[in-house]
Amino acid sequence: MEQNSKKDSRSNLIGGIILIGVGFIFLLSNLGIVPHVGTMWPLFLIIVGIAIIVGGSRRKKKDSGTS
Repeated sequence: MEQNSKKDSRSNLIGGIILIGVGFIFLLSNLGIVPHVGTMWPLFLIIVGIAIIVGGSRRKKKDSGTS
């Protein structure tokens, strides 16, 4: 049960970091530091989705390898 609690807190942390990162990118876009984020936001979603899938598959391999 304690293992699930650690996974949940890690997921919450990662989700929070992703949201802060996306917000930071949009802030930089509004300030004119990072151009064209308005047209590139779907690319950010794709990259985040790929990162989640790759991270999940790595975690599954790690968990199955230790048991």
